[in-house]
Amino acid sequence: MRHTLLDLESQGVEALTSGRAAAFYRDCMTENALMVVPGFVVDKAMFLQSIGSEPAWTSFKIEDPRVVELTPDNAVVLYRARGIRPGQKEYVAQISSTYVKRGEVWKLAYHQQTPDPS
Repeated sequence: MRHTLLDLESQGVEALTSGRAAAFYRDCMTENALMVVPGFVVDKAMFLQSIGSEPAWTSFKIEDPRVVELTPDNAVVLYRARGIRPGQKEYVAQISSTYVKRGEVWKLAYHQQTPDPS
């Protein structure tokens, strides 16, 4: 489970930096998924619409990842993220992504970003 979920988060990072985020997350998220990002709570449709209109990240790194198994079919991936978008300063945040298993496939059900205050 740990490697599978960390691989999914890494695939998401690759999608964010390559401009393929909308396609990746369309397939990866549950239909009722929610994302809590600074200042907003968005559902899957709102997230997919907004991600297509934003510039891709030029860099995005996962640091100190942990996976917490809640049940055999539910787990949370926690890590610190560092990313840069064109023309913006570095974004540093604590991230949590909650996954649920649907059959044999893991899906992102909830994602939260808490910006680092420093």
